[in-house]
Amino acid sequence: MAFAALLTVGGITATQAQSFNYNLYGVQVGTISSPYLDIATIPSTVIATPNTDDANSAPQNIGFAFNYNGQSFTQFVLNTNGFIKLGNSAPTGSSYFDGAQTAFGGPFDSSDANLLVPFNEDLQSGTSPAEYRVITDGVAPNRICVIQWKNVQDKARPAAPGQANVGPVYTNMQFQIWLSESSNIIDFIYGPATGGTSTTFKLAAVGIKGTNSTNGNLLTATKMSTTPWTGARFQDSFYPANADAFNIGSAVTPPSGLIYRFNPAKSNDLYMSTIQTLGKLSTTASLPHSVAAAVTNIGLTTRTNVPVNLAVAGANTFTNSKTIASIAPGATATVTFDPYPATLTQGTNNLTVSVPVDDDATNNNETYTQQVTPSTIAYIDDTQPSPYPIGLGGRPNVAFATKFLSSRPVAINQVKLTFPASATTADYQLVIYNSGSGGTPGTAVYTSATRTRAAAAAVETITIPPTAVTGNFFVGVKEISNSINLGYQSEYPLRNGTFYYTLDGTNWVSLADPALDLDTRLAMEASFTTVTANSPELKRAISVYPNPSTGAVTLNIHGIAAKGALQVQVSNLLGQTVYTGTVQNEATNTLNLANLGSGVYNLKVQNGDQYTIQKLVIE
Repeated sequence: MAFAALLTVGGITATQAQSFNYNLYGVQVGTISSPYLDIATIPSTVIATPNTDDANSAPQNIGFAFNYNGQSFTQFVLNTNGFIKLGNSAPTGSSYFDGAQTAFGGPFDSSDANLLVPFNEDLQSGTSPAEYRVITDGVAPNRICVIQWKNVQDKARPAAPGQANVGPVYTNMQFQIWLSESSNIIDFIYGPATGGTSTTFKLAAVGIKGTNSTNGNLLTATKMSTTPWTGARFQDSFYPANADAFNIGSAVTPPSGLIYRFNPAKSNDLYMSTIQTLGKLSTTASLPHSVAAAVTNIGLTTRTNVPVNLAVAGANTFTNSKTIASIAPGATATVTFDPYPATLTQGTNNLTVSVPVDDDATNNNETYTQQVTPSTIAYIDDTQPSPYPIGLGGRPNVAFATKFLSSRPVAINQVKLTFPASATTADYQLVIYNSGSGGTPGTAVYTSATRTRAAAAAVETITIPPTAVTGNFFVGVKEISNSINLGYQSEYPLRNGTFYYTLDGTNWVSLADPALDLDTRLAMEASFTTVTANSPELKRAISVYPNPSTGAVTLNIHGIAAKGALQVQVSNLLGQTVYTGTVQNEATNTLNLANLGSGVYNLKVQNGDQYTIQKLVIE
């Protein structure tokens, strides 16, 4: 049987950092090009075990030398609980988590080294007797060893020691490990599975382990119980004891033919990690604009004098090149290209950033589609989905915000938010903030009424009254009930100073904080009109008195063409906004500024794209 032919993998996407000779950049998720092959249907060898519950096999031959974690292995020992240990000694540590819903213990947390773990749970026979097999196929130096678990199910067991039983989640399943000669690629391949009747989730372990469980010595898969197996994310760390692991639920089974692939690191391998730019760029407010790109050395050799090239084609053409003087294994370098030309044509830009071809030519370039618009800004690439959700449980004052750079005053009139499918609806408020001290969100200049996002995936277009900002501004989403589950695209490393969250409504934290290790390019879009004129007509139509004032200020407005409320903003001489509100045309309006300290302020009144600014003295 030509197993190598089955390993033409379709639909693979790379996950997002490294130690031993496997790292996160070498992990892929996809499907095999042919149906799952049960090796019991072809000549293969049964692997004998003393029983089918918590047992180890005798050492089994791989059939060739497989290089892993700096060692050469010709044998492995199979454990009935869904993993193997390379070498000829059996695993001695815990063979599964202490409880069905806890991540204590298990093979990753044991002293055992060199483990390959396609699906670790407390397994037993399924709807038919469990069976384990091995076959080595092909011709040197391109042979493949296939190791198979068939007819297994997760055993019902306590959620935690002393608690009620959970499961089984899957009544029957099968899966394989494929070891490839010479390339030393590891594949976990999953066959048909049947969900059980349990409505409660369990925690399983999936991944590979080197010498120990310290960061960089293992790769583990994580997902929620409702997340498809194709949506698993990988990390180079152990599962936190009180957090999610590889969560499973009976309604979500692995699709037959699913593959998790682990590619070993190569000697010279630069990875174009991400492009940091705008998905929608405004010709009136986004210029000057410079594209940035991150390059990661996922190889084993330090690289020097690496050229990084930007090519823009489509509505506009532009090329630029930067050089990375030196980049060590495991390091990431970000380059910023020269600014775009001052004048751009509206339409579609197709961006490509590349590094020279090396040992792996498949990851040397990255593309981005950019719309050049008159008055819309967004970070996401609209030609790609925003499938990942982020939320914080609907706690009071929780909010997410995106910083939009604007080279001129604008009046925001529309916002788009992308929401992937969610298990529940959620209430939220849309908030526009000016730029505060330190470049984080400042004062809220607009807050919507409470809105509800549906559970179904949707792009919500929200029209708001023209809301004036004088430069950089933030679009925020404040959770009211339940996790908002706002959509995002993966950007790793995440650009600094752009995406934020707050737990208390006051202290904002960058989502690019290295301690968070997030990749959340938030799916928010802002449209606006430009504020183009300091209007003499508007100034003549407004009377402000008394000025100086002790706190109560009257704005008498008559004789202007206004379609709705006018925006009022009071700022101090440092440029910080200290008051926002609205006033009406053909009316006498009163502003209560009694909470402001004595001093000189700027009072700005805006009508659409027209504004006027007057000095105001508070005594």
